[in-house]
Amino acid sequence: MNDSTLKHLRIIYFGMAGDFSFIPFQYLLDNSINICAVVIPGAMSNNKISGGQLPVIVANQQETIESRANTLGIPILHLDASMDEISINKMSACKPDVIIIACFPYKLPGSIYTLPRSGCFNLHPSLLPAYRGPAPLFWQLRAGEQAMGMTVHYVDDGIDTGDIVGQSRLTLVDGMSNGEITAILGKHGGKLLLALLEQLVNNSLVRIPQDNTKSSYQSWPEKKDFTLSSLWSAQHACNFMKGTEERGQSYTIETGSECFVVHKARSFSLTEKLDAAYVIDGNNVRIQFSPGVLDVLIEG
Repeated sequence: MNDSTLKHLRIIYFGMAGDFSFIPFQYLLDNSINICAVVIPGAMSNNKISGGQLPVIVANQQETIESRANTLGIPILHLDASMDEISINKMSACKPDVIIIACFPYKLPGSIYTLPRSGCFNLHPSLLPAYRGPAPLFWQLRAGEQAMGMTVHYVDDGIDTGDIVGQSRLTLVDGMSNGEITAILGKHGGKLLLALLEQLVNNSLVRIPQDNTKSSYQSWPEKKDFTLSSLWSAQHACNFMKGTEERGQSYTIETGSECFVVHKARSFSLTEKLDAAYVIDGNNVRIQFSPGVLDVLIEG
């Protein structure tokens, strides 16, 4: 690898507040990658974007890509849903070799993703082509997935449909929060991005078209998607609740003829079996799942 060539690549980095954007960004900086501009979302009214709500952000309270860029004197551009010509011209003036996206709320038009000579790449927290869409972590946790991963892919006209250029698999530990999951995925993402840039300068990048027959797409979760069934395993239910707790949404658990509205999972056991469908002790409820017992707190 020619380190000099690698470090002279001009990178525009798209991201938001939150560790999923910040951790890969910092990893690239730590490896002396030349980020010539940072693009963050412009003003968004009513916390809405086209197609759904804003992503849930688990933010590093001390630093974001914006604060770090300010410290380092990296130009910061603001882009809103209008994709205005002035912003696009500013990006073009940066003469980027590569655009990297790590959590951005707007779908980019061809006038942006075709700007860089070596391509525009998106960091996506699933093993594509599975779990395309704006909230892949939520849907993987809801499905009970423990084997997750990161994908880097070319950006094209579709949503998360471009050729894959890198993937990394990982297995989650039970009871991880959204922030803990995001931090691990961010570290994997930084390594994937550095490998991508190395392959670009070595002309060794391999493009793998996505197999659309194995693809899946999920949109933004709705209130009904926070309903759990006691037919799940207690492990599945606990990991789903722990991993999505930051969304601030209550959960509904259906067990037989009863329905509990709860707000926090405490723990689970896969080997325990209750003599009844549930046991209530004050605000604490222990519910029989299939298999195992989930310990939760009732709202109120």
